[in-house]
Amino acid sequence: MILSHRRQFLKASIFSCAALCLPHIAGATPQAQVYSETRLLMGTLVNLKATHTQEDFVYESFNKAFAEMARVEALLTRHKSSALSLLNTQQKLIDAPKELIHVAKEAQRIEQLSQGAFNPSVLPVLEYLETHRNTSKSEIKELFSLVQRNTISVENSSVLLKQNDIRITLDGIAKGYIVDKAVQILEASGLQDFLVNAGGDVRAKGMKNPSLLNPEPWRVAVEDPNKANKYPAVLTLYNRALATSGSYEKTFSEDLHHIIMPQASTLISSPMRSVSVLAPTAMEADALSTALSCMPLKNALDFVNAKPSLSCFIITHDDTIYRSKNWA
Repeated sequence: MILSHRRQFLKASIFSCAALCLPHIAGATPQAQVYSETRLLMGTLVNLKATHTQEDFVYESFNKAFAEMARVEALLTRHKSSALSLLNTQQKLIDAPKELIHVAKEAQRIEQLSQGAFNPSVLPVLEYLETHRNTSKSEIKELFSLVQRNTISVENSSVLLKQNDIRITLDGIAKGYIVDKAVQILEASGLQDFLVNAGGDVRAKGMKNPSLLNPEPWRVAVEDPNKANKYPAVLTLYNRALATSGSYEKTFSEDLHHIIMPQASTLISSPMRSVSVLAPTAMEADALSTALSCMPLKNALDFVNAKPSLSCFIITHDDTIYRSKNWA
């Protein structure tokens, strides 16, 4: 559903997202200005910004990017008659769309890389929480028999769920992938300076103001989990992606939310309040912010510190902040 058209902006005074574009203070160069458009996609507000001299060209590029995002969302959503929902119903999808194949392979890779902290098969637990607000934890834990490791297999053009009754969600990786697809479209159109923000999954290219005399980078802020508008981190984003997974985004009760621990122990939902990851792509940042949320704190920091291309910013359940070594 498109809520905005060219030059029409979707006005929203408050919206929940993990990273917000900070207000533009100084104008761009006299020859260029920042154009912006917001639409509702993937159940969140998606904002595109670009700095350019030609308004019509920018909005034409925006339309192409929004169309591509909507197309890929229709393939990967778990809520409609999508390619993913067919896979969950049939257990095997022959001649699957290349987008589903690519994201399924990346989900496999991140699951193995994180030693199972990222696990797409938590869907039965998540769906139960979404539809049963008053239930006991013992009932929920029974569903963890359906949460298994290494359940996805990609064979040529087919995607297979290797165990019966397994169903998967790509919620923890698909939004980042869709942001990356928008970036590809904007790059192909010829734009060099732009920012894509899909409800907190953010990727920037170039500069907000590319002027040689007064350059200004894109600036983003990590959302305050307490919703007090006190940004815990503000940073510049240059040819990088930022994604945040927060327990505050979708809650079911005081200690139950949408980030599900892959194995039922004393905890069903992640104890982290917020995990932000900087990575080369939005898909990687998106998936790893979920994976780190489900790791012990030390393991999460060690994981990121061992990878020079990554950095992270973590807020624990008691609002204590931890940063990886190379967090800006």
